[in-house]
Amino acid sequence: NGINKYRYCLDFVYQDKVIEYDGKYWHNEEKDVMKDKFLEYKGYKVLRIVDNNYQKEPEIELKKCLEFLKWIL
Repeated sequence: NGINKYRYCLDFVYQDKVIEYDGKYWHNEEKDVMKDKFLEYKGYKVLRIVDNNYQKEPEIELKKCLEFLKWIL
């Protein structure tokens, strides 16, 4: 029918890169895998930041984001 049945809200998009912040409450691993596959099919690269990791070591997780985006401090 030509109608795109996929609609996703993205946490952060820059050019062809997407960063998703996976909080405990809102994220479902099975759905996230489907979402990532769809985004990759559309030409995006996806980085997922897990809430527990961010809470423990935010500097490391932020560094991952900057490296993913290829930004230099």
